[in-house]
Amino acid sequence: MKYPFPRRLVPFLLLAIALVPVAVPYLQPGFQFGDDLHAPYLRVIALRQAIADGQIPPRWFAEFDGGYGSPYPTFYAMLFYGVAVAFNVFGLSVGSAVELTAYAVIVLAALGMFVLVRSLWGEESGVLAAVLYTYAPYHLVDAFVRGALSELAALAWFPFLAYATYQWILCRQTKWLALSSLSIGGLILTHNLMPILFLPLFFGLLVVLVILGRSPASPALPRIRAIVVCCGLGLLTVAYFWLPIALERGFLRLDYFLQYDYRGDFVGRAALFAWSSASRPYTSIGLVLVISAIIGVLVVLLPRTQSPHRLLALGSLVAGFFCLFMVNSRSGWIWARLPLLQFVQFPWRFLAPASFFLALAAGPLPRAFRSGLAAWGVVIVLGAAIYLQSSPLIRIRHRIDAVTLQAFRPCEAVSETQDFRPQTSQTLFWRGTSPPADAGDPLLLIPCATGVSLSPAGEAQVLSSTRRGTRWDVRVTVDRKAVVTIPQFYFPGWAAWMDGEPAAVKPSQGKGLLEVTLPAGEHTLRVDFLETTVRRVGNGMSLVGAAIILVVFWLGLRGKGAAGPD
Repeated sequence: MKYPFPRRLVPFLLLAIALVPVAVPYLQPGFQFGDDLHAPYLRVIALRQAIADGQIPPRWFAEFDGGYGSPYPTFYAMLFYGVAVAFNVFGLSVGSAVELTAYAVIVLAALGMFVLVRSLWGEESGVLAAVLYTYAPYHLVDAFVRGALSELAALAWFPFLAYATYQWILCRQTKWLALSSLSIGGLILTHNLMPILFLPLFFGLLVVLVILGRSPASPALPRIRAIVVCCGLGLLTVAYFWLPIALERGFLRLDYFLQYDYRGDFVGRAALFAWSSASRPYTSIGLVLVISAIIGVLVVLLPRTQSPHRLLALGSLVAGFFCLFMVNSRSGWIWARLPLLQFVQFPWRFLAPASFFLALAAGPLPRAFRSGLAAWGVVIVLGAAIYLQSSPLIRIRHRIDAVTLQAFRPCEAVSETQDFRPQTSQTLFWRGTSPPADAGDPLLLIPCATGVSLSPAGEAQVLSSTRRGTRWDVRVTVDRKAVVTIPQFYFPGWAAWMDGEPAAVKPSQGKGLLEVTLPAGEHTLRVDFLETTVRRVGNGMSLVGAAIILVVFWLGLRGKGAAGPD
């Protein structure tokens, strides 16, 4: 039914009103100082510097991990911070850029859910699902309690990925293939762990729906093939990121990630189904969301509803409750048998996909009412209910002022940037903002090291030393063979040239810093961080994937890639 222009704006007006309360904390003085402390702001600073130094894609943050460098952007999904860098380039301070990006992804998550559910069950359903998703307790915990900004941004990809992929399977127009593949790639580049939790569940659900909904006129195999194609193209496009993770993670000290025992972070049923997450440990899924999802599925199963998407609603409810099961200790046998889950660290991370699936399942609820006024009434009532339930979470508990943030040096934040320390370094990990207790330990990391060093010290001299990004240019004179130590951790990709000729570079014993041995005489030494073969292959695969997506999308826009609805 075509509505007059003002009436068509009603859903967007309601969404805009619903998004006002989550904007208020970002308008107050100071910037969020969440569980990651300075790290979100340091990532923006380091990423902008790496790009300015010509690292495309960025692979090494020279000021991280105490100023000894880290392959952080090689292993950590940085898309959220890339957007923040863009805002920073256009004149916003680092703090304002991060908070604007955080609010933007909350808005995008709501819009994505609205578009997805509106396409299935109408405008009232779209608004309801968007509000439930926005005010799902875990969504707000990510935004305002934990300050887990990459994970927050990942939640914005879920509905867009679902919408584009569902359209691709139903219509098989190539523009939807391109958008689905981009969404898969975007999710992977946004957060390391959410793809592990969400993609198998979502695509597994789609395969089950395709099989259950097959008919002679709509066989399952072509649709399953369509799912495989969009997954493959999405992975190909971001191979520059995941291929080094897959093949070079063995060069990292994984003991840092595995220090968390997931068995200590399971959530009991009482905490999981509490009214809200207004107090620690903030692990409630929220009763309003759960009840709405159950009622929504009951409504869509009614014969008079006549929805072709009832299996999707039912499957979403099942997927949502499976995620809740994974949060509880009864799922321990699954965690024990899937080693990859150990890197998830905290079972309650499953509350993120659970929030999406339950909000999607709640979508059909307004279809229970024949009157449009009654349908909008239930949307407003449930929206108010989940706001009252979750409103205690909508505040930033700890802030840092702009002056303090600007004065903080990235190399001082060892505990916040030590995640990807190379295996060749045996230096001690920091367990907080203070150094380890044994200050006399030779493996203690002293932050913010200054300049290169030579040994033996009395028989060699540094004449000049400059650094730009990852490149070091050093001029030295030595009386006899000496070792130059560059205060950066060794990692595959470092290369050295002495007097213009390639020279061997190796990790120092214990601390794992760069070492180059020089013969007697005066020498110029250049050290730089380059791409390895694995990274170059990944870069090439991504370029191929991007080219395919551009062609596929162009064909879709010209109408040459349309297969028609099944």
